[in-house]
Amino acid sequence: MTAHMKNRSSKEGGCAYKKKSGPLTFICEEDRLSVLTTVEAIERFVLCSEISMGIIQMIALNHAFVEMIEQHRYLRTSRKGKVSEATVIDYLRKHLS
Repeated sequence: MTAHMKNRSSKEGGCAYKKKSGPLTFICEEDRLSVLTTVEAIERFVLCSEISMGIIQMIALNHAFVEMIEQHRYLRTSRKGKVSEATVIDYLRKHLS
């Protein structure tokens, strides 16, 4: 380590490299909380959307549910015991609301 690096690291609290600033450093302090809560709300929305899509895909692969849909709905093409997510969503929307 050179003398220049030693001086630099001692001035910056032991770190030889300058830390990168985060994107929140450009936002004023009073708006920072609002931005953080908005990002958290978006993350929760995406998480709930992914969970619900996973449940819909599991339902679409359930043989008993496919048979129930076939009794109440005309399916134009046969998919060998499988239905699409859109078919499941449409069925649930019509029968659960």
